[in-house]
Amino acid sequence: MNRVVAYSKLLNTAVTPDIAARALTDIASKEPKLAPITPHLITETVAGTFQLTLTDLRGRRRDEATVLARQMCMYLMRQETECSLSEIGRELGDRSPATISYAYEKMSNAINNDPHLKRQVFNIQQKLYSARNQTN
Repeated sequence: MNRVVAYSKLLNTAVTPDIAARALTDIASKEPKLAPITPHLITETVAGTFQLTLTDLRGRRRDEATVLARQMCMYLMRQETECSLSEIGRELGDRSPATISYAYEKMSNAINNDPHLKRQVFNIQQKLYSARNQTN
C-alpha cells in the first residue's frame, strides 16, 4: 500500500486501479527463481531411483540395470541441462560425446515406444523438479 501511495504522490495523481497496477508491476511479475537442475542432482536422483551408487553410474559396469540408469542420466542431462555432450560424458565417467549422443537417441526412441519407461522418466523428472523447488 505504501508503494502505491508513494507512486501516486510521485506522479502527483490520485490512487486509481491503473496507478496501483503500474506501481506494483515489477512486484507482481516477479516469479521466484528456481535453482537450476544440475548434472550432479540428476545423477543422485537416478542413482537413488535405481538403487545404485554414483560410482556404479560413472563406472564401467555393463549389467542391464546399470546401463539403463546410465543412459537415463545421459538422456535427462541432455533434456534438463544446457550441458554439452562432452560435459555430460565427463560427468558420467569420461564417456565420449558419441556415446552420449547414441544413448540419448536410444532413450528417446525407447521412451516413445515404452509407456513404462516413459512413466519412469516422468517420475524422475518430477523428483528433480521437486528437489529444485526445495532448494529455494
